[in-house]
Amino acid sequence: MRVMFIVRHVLATPAVRQTVPAVLIGGLTGFALIGPMTHLFPGWAATPVPDAMATAQPTLRPTASATPASCYVHDGPAATVPQPLPPAPAPTAVWVNAPLGVNVRAAPDVNSQRLTGLAQGTRATVVGQRIGADGALWYSVQPPGQAAGWVNGRYVVTTQIHTATTDEGWSVMLPDGYTLTRTGPGAGEVRNAQVSAVPFLEITVSAPSSQDPAPVPVELRHDVAWVQDHVATVSVWDYTPAMTVSRAAIDTCLVPNAAARADGGWAWVSSLTVLTPTRRCSFLFISDRSVDPVITQVLASTYVG
Repeated sequence: MRVMFIVRHVLATPAVRQTVPAVLIGGLTGFALIGPMTHLFPGWAATPVPDAMATAQPTLRPTASATPASCYVHDGPAATVPQPLPPAPAPTAVWVNAPLGVNVRAAPDVNSQRLTGLAQGTRATVVGQRIGADGALWYSVQPPGQAAGWVNGRYVVTTQIHTATTDEGWSVMLPDGYTLTRTGPGAGEVRNAQVSAVPFLEITVSAPSSQDPAPVPVELRHDVAWVQDHVATVSVWDYTPAMTVSRAAIDTCLVPNAAARADGGWAWVSSLTVLTPTRRCSFLFISDRSVDPVITQVLASTYVG
């Protein structure tokens, strides 16, 4: 009771009554000022830690090696979206790409009468084209010295091709401009210098028990790990091997303009092995596109004995 009496007495003093409003006003003003000032000094406030952001494409850096530091590696393979190819104009001729050749029929239908057959590599003049009942594109052709008929477009190509082989139980059909060079026993390399400074294909043929893969060309960095993109099943002759598609860094010392390629300096590498009772055939395709119709064309033409 005595304490309450003292408090009332103090508050009743005129000087105190004049001071209390000033204190309250000053306190409120300070609170209003200090609040915004905390934004001027972030260390005063708790700052949320940003979540780690995942990246779809890893950034690879070269490990210690003998490669000069000036031979840089671009910042990992960039994601690409396959673009649809523009429709091709009607060709004037087709070449048979299938290893077993193609049937020439009386109408654009697989059940139509067979008139004759054309061997792989044969050229035929095109006189018309039509979509058949099976949904495939058919060409009306005039083979040299034979009756006109229809061939299924799945087994022919519209650019000139030639046979490439090392006479070791395999062969492929290559577009003109692509050349095969024998690089050793059972080994060959396909290049097209007008298209790329990097080889298009490496091939190794060995005994079935061998574990030797196709060699990696020197134009690809050997000290930077490949980045696997996907695995697909393909058809090669009578076999359906798995094809692994990866990204590999190009050696910019050997290919200085690698950054100007469509792949940004990270080539698309497709590797597969066909195992037969008598031999092991390893293929390594290198391209600047994720979907390369030339690879599809060459695989469709491949013979493996």
